[in-house]
Amino acid sequence: MAGRAKAAIYLALPLVLWPLSFDVFSGRFVYCMAFSTLLLGSLTIAWFRGRLRWFKVNAVAVVLLGALFAFVMYAVFVGGYALLRQPGPVRVRGPRLFDG
Repeated sequence: MAGRAKAAIYLALPLVLWPLSFDVFSGRFVYCMAFSTLLLGSLTIAWFRGRLRWFKVNAVAVVLLGALFAFVMYAVFVGGYALLRQPGPVRVRGPRLFDG
């Protein structure tokens, strides 16, 4: 596939995946966002590996560090949601992100 076509697909994917995750499948938001992020990350590694200079140093360490940071960010996301659900002065209205 030509470089321009890959770049166009890569740039268009968030325009499709994010609305699907946030609106269409909002009941399964966390799973959809995990899939979308995994897809975009995999395409980044597969199609644009040459542009990732830091990835050439030690691919295993980069993947492990990415997984660690992904877990930390997921914990911040879930923790923030849990804190906002507690009774208090801040009220969040909008779509339910989690069942329960």
